[in-house]
Amino acid sequence: MASDRGRLREIWRRLDEVGLQTTEACGDCPRVVLGSPLAGESLDEVIDRRVKFLTDWAGPEAMVKNLAIRLGVPAFPGDPLRFTGSVTGKSQGSDGENFIEVTFKASNSLGDHVSGTAVLSLLDGAGT
Repeated sequence: MASDRGRLREIWRRLDEVGLQTTEACGDCPRVVLGSPLAGESLDEVIDRRVKFLTDWAGPEAMVKNLAIRLGVPAFPGDPLRFTGSVTGKSQGSDGENFIEVTFKASNSLGDHVSGTAVLSLLDGAGT
């Protein structure tokens, strides 16, 4: 146990030496979006532009129920993403919940950054 504490102190010292800190290091926090050219590249990224695009388009009552994506070219700061999409189907659940199926993609100057499909729940009755 004492050797584990010594190793931990060494880790803290080394982190401090290079100016790193561990605030919000639990894994459930966003990366530094302004400084990382890879922000948004991870499939489980907390700040997810793909979901934001869908919910901004569908409205405040919409919930993404299913999301399937394929990553393409990188997205870098200063290179705007252009999102496009279309409704490919709609259905109604047994409890009256309305669903829409959409395909979408986000492109930048390098090509398609991401493409995918999603199913959204529209709790307010839209999409019928």
